Amino acid sequence: MLNDLVIDYKKFKKIAQVIKEHKMKEISFEFLVGSCFPNVLENIKEEMRIQYTKGYTDGLKSKEEE
Repeated sequence: MLNDLVIDYKKFKKIAQVIKEHKMKEISFEFLVGSCFPNVLENIKEEMRIQYTKGYTDGLKSKEEE
């Protein structure tokens, strides 16, 4: 699992080259994590969906209890 959070220099260099070619002055968290760790980004997105849904259902439940 820890190896999922490591990228080799060759891949990092390719990402840096894309940043350079597009003259990007800022890099978003989503771009960086998605480029380096696509599985991590998908896990984050899935957890956000789960938490959003949980918040919605908790809100409905709370309203019903009132």
